[in-house]
Amino acid sequence: MAELQTPGPLVDTYQLYIDGRWVDPQDGRYDDIDPATEQTIATAPDASVAQVGEAIAAARRALTRDRGPMRAPKTAPATSISSATRWASMRTSSSRSRRSSGAASRMNA
Repeated sequence: MAELQTPGPLVDTYQLYIDGRWVDPQDGRYDDIDPATEQTIATAPDASVAQVGEAIAAARRALTRDRGPMRAPKTAPATSISSATRWASMRTSSSRSRRSSGAASRMNA
């Protein structure tokens, strides 16, 4: 019977993804330890404080109104909620009038 072998890593090195590009970690790497075997299963990039700041700034830029795929909607949330509330009340009143006119026509039949 063949002996099971531990597979090698899928990726030899991991980098940090900051502001749309892969960069090497400024503070080196650290070992990722398997708690069951206490063996190193991978090494992970250790971001510096400056790199963390860059990543946060890039994420904030991506969430602004004018830039990025996750930009804010063009209408303010209060306007959207107000519009949705008006739409719901129109649907409810329209539905009520159809029900009441249907009941009246059944009563007259």
